Amino acid sequence: MDARNHCGEIRKIEDNIGQAALSPDGSRIVFEREQKLWQMGPNAEDPVPIVEAPQVLSSRTRWIFELLGTVWSSDGHWLTYLRKTGETDPIA
Repeated sequence: MDARNHCGEIRKIEDNIGQAALSPDGSRIVFEREQKLWQMGPNAEDPVPIVEAPQVLSSRTRWIFELLGTVWSSDGHWLTYLRKTGETDPIA
């Protein structure tokens, strides 16, 4: 993930990130990594998981978990996202 510093320069702040969304006031970033939705400050400080993948319901089935369309409300109080889950092929 890239971010602009106070001089407007873009710099890399995190690796291996899926979708990300900056809050309207620029104080928080929400991003997907490791099948979790995380929140952190604009300079990558204090990353905290806020949504985790569901527990595996069966040891014989692999589950997929994907977060899509992460969007902040205009006032920055709410976050919306789509969570896609489902079974893949059974584990042999």
